[in-house]
Amino acid sequence: MHVLLLDTEKTWAGGQLQVQLLLSGLIQRGVEAHLAAACHGELRDRTQGTVPLLPIKVRNDLDPLAVFSLARYCRQRHIDLIDAHSARAHSIGAWTKMLLPETRLVVHRHIDLPPQPSLGNRFLYGTHRVDRFVAISEKIRQVLLDYNIDANRINVVRSAVDPAPFNQLDRGEARPRLARELNIPPERTLLGTAGQLAGYKDHSMLLRALKILQDSAVESHCVIAGEGNRRTALESEIVQLGLDSAVTLLGFRRDIPDLLAALDVFVMPSRTEGLGLAVLEAFHAGTCVVATSAGGIPEMVIAGKTGLLSAPGDSVAFAANLAQAIANPRLRQSLAMEARNFAFREFSLDAMVEGNLALYQEIISKNTKPRT
Repeated sequence: MHVLLLDTEKTWAGGQLQVQLLLSGLIQRGVEAHLAAACHGELRDRTQGTVPLLPIKVRNDLDPLAVFSLARYCRQRHIDLIDAHSARAHSIGAWTKMLLPETRLVVHRHIDLPPQPSLGNRFLYGTHRVDRFVAISEKIRQVLLDYNIDANRINVVRSAVDPAPFNQLDRGEARPRLARELNIPPERTLLGTAGQLAGYKDHSMLLRALKILQDSAVESHCVIAGEGNRRTALESEIVQLGLDSAVTLLGFRRDIPDLLAALDVFVMPSRTEGLGLAVLEAFHAGTCVVATSAGGIPEMVIAGKTGLLSAPGDSVAFAANLAQAIANPRLRQSLAMEARNFAFREFSLDAMVEGNLALYQEIISKNTKPRT
């Protein structure tokens, strides 16, 4: 079996992590796996030298040079199936299949926003050039169904994270180390989140909730790891709300497991979220989670069992859940313990890889015409 994973994004987010983990899992299972990734992108940089790689420059959704380059690569290496992992990859994959009709095409959907009702999307989601859609959560499956995609063309294969980097974490060492880095008292409650500084992550709502805590004399310090187009705006909001001494923007970090282990509470304030892999990482780090009920998050954060939930955009309810977690260390420990067990049981990395591999095998087996 020759499989090519296609991702056109230059940034690093949950979708790119899934591609990296899936590639590794497929190779471990004897699959000849290839990657087509954006030139100068983070995914290409992180996988270079570990997998056959086609650096691809995609200028737009109809880029003929990218289509011909991908088609030539797939033809030369006898690729049986392309798995597209971004919106632009979906488009390029669909046009490539016009040149290679016997190559199977799978499209992963990582976001819970409905596709725009455009002529282009009606083609991309209606065309039978796509052999199967993969939803990474039940929420996304419902989004696709609502877009009139036939249920038989949708498989749910939930995303996962690799627990290995979290197995040897020492929370007792990680916490004081972060407190020293921030130059704050070691007993100060540490809150934090990690991800793109993008609008849908709704860090602004988090800041409003932190302001409520500050006005209520609830002491804490919140770190926000990540980069994105909202950084300048968030810096201004922090100053305007008087949170200069209570919030630190850490920028891009590569020590996410250690960072999550240092936190008392991991926060996920998103307005939309396909699944929210950072939540699973916090589970494996043994950190209590306070989140919104956006997208696929409630499939992981079960209110009162594996974390605390409130409605997206509701800073008052979010602040109340934060205050409850801050005031009750035993609750934090109980939620974190149950969440870690839940992550191993329901979101295993092996299940993610095996689920995708089984789908590939099913689709390829239906291609009975001999390849030339």
